[in-house]
Amino acid sequence: MAASEEHWDGEAYKERPGTREMAKVNGETNVPKALAAAGIDPKSFKSLHLLEVGAGVGTVTPYLADMFASVHALEPSPSMLAQLAKEPVATRDNVTYSQHPVTPSTGAEFATPLLSPTPADHERKLVPPRAQFDVAICTLVVHHVDDFAPFFAGVLSLLKPGGLFVAIEFRKDDDGHDLSKQYHLEVAPELTPVSDDDFKFPNDNHFRTAYSHESLGALFKKNGYVDVGATDVDSCQAFGYDGRKAVPAIAAWGRKPE
Repeated sequence: MAASEEHWDGEAYKERPGTREMAKVNGETNVPKALAAAGIDPKSFKSLHLLEVGAGVGTVTPYLADMFASVHALEPSPSMLAQLAKEPVATRDNVTYSQHPVTPSTGAEFATPLLSPTPADHERKLVPPRAQFDVAICTLVVHHVDDFAPFFAGVLSLLKPGGLFVAIEFRKDDDGHDLSKQYHLEVAPELTPVSDDDFKFPNDNHFRTAYSHESLGALFKKNGYVDVGATDVDSCQAFGYDGRKAVPAIAAWGRKPE
């Protein structure tokens, strides 16, 4: 999620078959299930301030805004955030957003005005409402991350001590088949699958293969998080409906040390 040449088409992504259905599964079911598995009482959700990492076009954001005290949506892609800014959720009182990459300096930069465009003012800048959050969540973002060390360090810098980071990602099916890899290559055969988590993407034409509880949890441990865990969550209809099944998913989490 570093700043790079624009790769995404937010308008096309928003209209892609399965996008809103996938957001509903993650927002209504997978996020609260993962948080409960990580030990957060659902009764406390309304008191928590949440950072949505890689918010995309904002399809998950309304569910989070209903669930938490506030949501700050963070997205590096200008095209994706431009679509989020057009969504009704962008005008909610408890929702703010920034166009910004996730890097080790992001925590310090949250004390400064960041790009927060609106349809009427593409150059608007606002200081985010807080520099640290109770919880950070990303849904199906990790497999796009070009370099894990700065990404996980950046999220860590935006958490309060003891704050929780939850990542929802694809996993292999019960027979060991990576449907995510299969469907990525069916939809975009020019992409290159990567299974080495130490590999840094040279460009955006790469994606990471499906995770297990152990491999996704290992990323958290390697990058300074504690109290790491993982659980299965509901499958995601991420690649449309042309004979493709919903892809199995997991959630993993870790806390910022106190």
